[in-house]
Amino acid sequence: GIPSMPQRIAEEFDFAGSPQREVLINWRGPPFSFKYVSFVDAYRQLKDQGKDKDAPETKAFDFHNKIVVIGSTAPSLFDVKGTPMAHIHPGVEILATAIDNFRHGDFLHERPAWVMRVVALILIWAMALALFKQVRIEVFDKVFGLLQGALVGLAFVVLNLSHWYIDTSAPLSLGLLYFAICRVYHGLSHKWLADSQVRSLSVSEQGERLLAV
Repeated sequence: GIPSMPQRIAEEFDFAGSPQREVLINWRGPPFSFKYVSFVDAYRQLKDQGKDKDAPETKAFDFHNKIVVIGSTAPSLFDVKGTPMAHIHPGVEILATAIDNFRHGDFLHERPAWVMRVVALILIWAMALALFKQVRIEVFDKVFGLLQGALVGLAFVVLNLSHWYIDTSAPLSLGLLYFAICRVYHGLSHKWLADSQVRSLSVSEQGERLLAV
């Protein structure tokens, strides 16, 4: 396939680049975090320098040893995208961020998808085992809530302290779905047990009531 512009620049300047076909961008900040120069100002500087060759060069905009990405920032030109950093992010800055990621080799790395699927299965089997062992439902709810919070906290810490991204959506969503099913089943089974106990008491003799309960 045709390489993207950031990958092509990485190949041209022998940057670290990426062996993957798709990468997650490591954002540098909100829009306009990079140095911007108006095209009009740059044009006027070049025009003024060309008038008098003996005049000292202005150093207002020094493009020496810089990678210059030319693009538009006006929303009316529709070169904007929604990103995790802003609803309206200039496309030229998205390209600059990708180039900077390839230059420093610090784009976000992903763990294999099967790792989180295994975590989701472990979480579900742990809940099933807890119900089989008749763990108190209050303890069951508390431990599940702590585990879900720990997964969110782990993803947040790893993302902010390293160049890795852990997608915890599988254990979070599947765990929550199984938890909801367990709670509905628990409620229905207790209601059925309570109704059956009442019926047993109503038809049993006085001496058998304690055994029925």
